[in-house]
Amino acid sequence: MIGLIARKDFLLNLTSARFVIGLAVCLLVIPFTLVTSVDRYKQQINVYKTASEKVETEYKAAKVYSNVRPSVIHRPEALAVFSEGVSRNMGNTVQLQYGEYPLLLSGVAGFSNPLLNAFFSLDFATVIAIVLSLFALVFSYDAFTRERENNTLKMILVNRINRSAFFIGKFLGILLTLVPMLLFCFVTGILFLLLSPDIALDGAMWTNVLLLFLSAVLYVVVFVLFGLFVSAMSKRSSTSIAVCLLCWIWLLFLVPNIAVWSAKSFVKTEQYDNMQLALDDVEEPYWKEREEKSREILKMLDIDGLSHWNYNGGSDGYLEFSGGLRKALDYHLNFSTWEVPRLIDYADKKWAVQKEYLDGLVKQERFQQRLALLSPSEIFGQLASSLCYSDPGYYLVYMERVREYRQTFIDYVRERKLYESSTWGTRMDPENFVSDERYSEMIQDYETAFQQGPEAIRQFRASLPPGWNDGNYGPLDVVGFPVFDYKPHTRTDAYNFVLARFALLMGIALVLLMLTMLRFRNYQL
Repeated sequence: MIGLIARKDFLLNLTSARFVIGLAVCLLVIPFTLVTSVDRYKQQINVYKTASEKVETEYKAAKVYSNVRPSVIHRPEALAVFSEGVSRNMGNTVQLQYGEYPLLLSGVAGFSNPLLNAFFSLDFATVIAIVLSLFALVFSYDAFTRERENNTLKMILVNRINRSAFFIGKFLGILLTLVPMLLFCFVTGILFLLLSPDIALDGAMWTNVLLLFLSAVLYVVVFVLFGLFVSAMSKRSSTSIAVCLLCWIWLLFLVPNIAVWSAKSFVKTEQYDNMQLALDDVEEPYWKEREEKSREILKMLDIDGLSHWNYNGGSDGYLEFSGGLRKALDYHLNFSTWEVPRLIDYADKKWAVQKEYLDGLVKQERFQQRLALLSPSEIFGQLASSLCYSDPGYYLVYMERVREYRQTFIDYVRERKLYESSTWGTRMDPENFVSDERYSEMIQDYETAFQQGPEAIRQFRASLPPGWNDGNYGPLDVVGFPVFDYKPHTRTDAYNFVLARFALLMGIALVLLMLTMLRFRNYQL
């Protein structure tokens, strides 16, 4: 009996205008969405490749240890084609520093919380959430009211057809109508992936695609059951469709935005500018210590001032020089031996401020996520972004790994005490630096050559000690330095998150199933 009812409703739905319109909408919207997402992914990959090549070139071109500064470039996740999550809010680059922990991927404005989901972004999962939930309600809102208005329900039930069997048949008939639409959407998406040479999925990713499909089926089941429940509670189809549409708008559009607004309103976070001011306060003693240490070393070496033939310097312990006074080399050896460990120590102090700020962002984001669980569409969205490695949890774990890599890199430098060697700032042989008297003579010789013209200057430069001319030495051998490697597919916490959301959708579906069956058993003809 259940099979007959399901088959009848399925065939009726297939020939209805609702099915034709639903399939047409999927046919138009899904390919457009996928084309846009795949094109965006290709652009991100091009940016990633360009940035990676640039960073790799600069990293391998470092001539002194103080300039060996790895940058981590985040590779876009291919599965983000299905669900962008918060990936569009994130940057893609982190440059490691001795004096500060990396907080988030760079390129993100610090004036808002990038971990909060931007609800409306037209990706595959969003289209599924909107279109399939709407058509689930469109096919189910009048499942019982139409039969009642046509007086066919009384005839069916008078023939002593079991109400539970009738209800299950109706439910299966509608679900069998929607599954082809859903299957079409996923088959189209998979074809786009297979036909795109820039996208390659491994076994774990294909497993996630399958889990995403099953989650989408369960999501559609929830809205079918919701439509059946409203239909069972209503006497007229007009009332049922009005209630369904109002609830649909509330669940898909209002709840997510209310959740974001509530998170920003009730869970206050420190302003980014205030955090930067707090970091400046923590760092202020360092600059005083730095100035005092510089004067102390100058006094110890009996130097009035520093003089270099070629010099480049910057923040975070970077310096690169060649030629000049031997006392200048001695100064830098003493100063870098003090400076780099102090930068690392102050980075630990600054991290306490940064972590407090980050914890505030995470607390705000998790409040928003929990409040958004009132909407099945948000549950499905969180589930989809987690499966596609575009959820906040993925980026938080990623940044933890980046910070661990920073520590590994620093430990490598510390163990070898690279900042205590002359190669920290120069590749010149220390013996080729000169005394005060010799340096004064060379300055006079240069001034004379400058007055005589270009040929005299060329001859003067050729007579300089080895290494004085900038660029006379090649890059360092950076083989052996730690390399960042991150594989997100090993994240068991992500699967726990997915399982929890899947169970929540299943729980909602079971509650709606029981309520609808209970209501339909007492349905008044």
